[in-house]
Amino acid sequence: MIRNKIKLIVINIGILLSFFIILEFLSGYLMSQRREKGLQVFNLIYKLKTKLSVIGSVERKIKLLNNLKDNGEEVYTSYLFDPQRHPPGNFYWLTHPSNKKIIYCEEGSGIIKFNTNNLGFRKLGLVSNPNKIETIYLGDSYTEGACVNDSFTIPQAIADINNHSYENILNAGIGGTGPLFQLSVFKEILNYSKTNKLTFAKDKKLVWIIFSGNDLKNLAEEKTTSLSNYFNDTYTQDYFVNLRTINKSQKIFLDQLFKQNKDFIEDSTIIDGHGYGETINNPLAVENELKLFYKLLNMMKKLADENSFELNIVLLSDHPYFKKFIQKPTQELVNKFCSETNIKCLEVKIKDIDGDLPGHFDQKGYLNISKVISNFIYAND
Repeated sequence: MIRNKIKLIVINIGILLSFFIILEFLSGYLMSQRREKGLQVFNLIYKLKTKLSVIGSVERKIKLLNNLKDNGEEVYTSYLFDPQRHPPGNFYWLTHPSNKKIIYCEEGSGIIKFNTNNLGFRKLGLVSNPNKIETIYLGDSYTEGACVNDSFTIPQAIADINNHSYENILNAGIGGTGPLFQLSVFKEILNYSKTNKLTFAKDKKLVWIIFSGNDLKNLAEEKTTSLSNYFNDTYTQDYFVNLRTINKSQKIFLDQLFKQNKDFIEDSTIIDGHGYGETINNPLAVENELKLFYKLLNMMKKLADENSFELNIVLLSDHPYFKKFIQKPTQELVNKFCSETNIKCLEVKIKDIDGDLPGHFDQKGYLNISKVISNFIYAND
């Protein structure tokens, strides 16, 4: 009886492994072909692969968290502030806990970990205190570097290409965010510079990496939160001035989650985030959000101009896994804005970047897109 059960388990495992190998082969073939007709099949295969590959992902992160904490490290899982989990009136967290290790994500390179600097952003190299900033990178997970090690992230790879000091580069990308969150981050960075605890170089650049795949959906959610206060030109949380207080709140919240280990594992949305932008499901909803996005584009330009930043917009477009009825109008809006304002803009079609696409870029893809963006930013320098 026991032997039969063991045989059955072995057979089932064998079937799952065979199925996964077939999916791997088919997705690799279709990706190499890059044919529009194959995208629907490819998308289905991608979703199936993703479901299989993330089985146990949360448990693996918790296990790693346990091991690192047992070794005395101050470590937390990546957590994007969710106002549904917090009382109203508190600070809206825009960063990770400062000077801590963060367990991030996995898409084929194992579970990625990174360290934060004194502002709570992902470090470049060993630099904890970036200063005399020459370039600020704003954006979502593509900017922050999901799901690859530090040397493959766009800000660090571009710094390496141009032999720039990590001390003068700020990766202010935060995974899971949209344009309103990113505007808020930039406003708070500018506000903090008034204290002279963060300084800028005379010639400085702002590189805003926009992702047409879901930035509009992010915006649909962000506008319903207290982030909407940032539409007011003078609004600030004095975020970085109050960072010590914010860090204490983050530590208490995340440590409490860790102590409730069973619930932490079962409620995977705490780690991986809940859904967002569910209302952006038809062209009319897209049109309404585009008006707000256009306002944000103008606000970002105004802030950059007023503070003598050269604004560079990088538009990541045509991701094969995301809905075209959202991507296309987003791309058209950004390109229209760039044409109207004569801002330096670059559109990069994700499907044309050499490398695998396990969700985000793989290491090869990140390095290749970093070269493209580097050539664009520094073409006339």
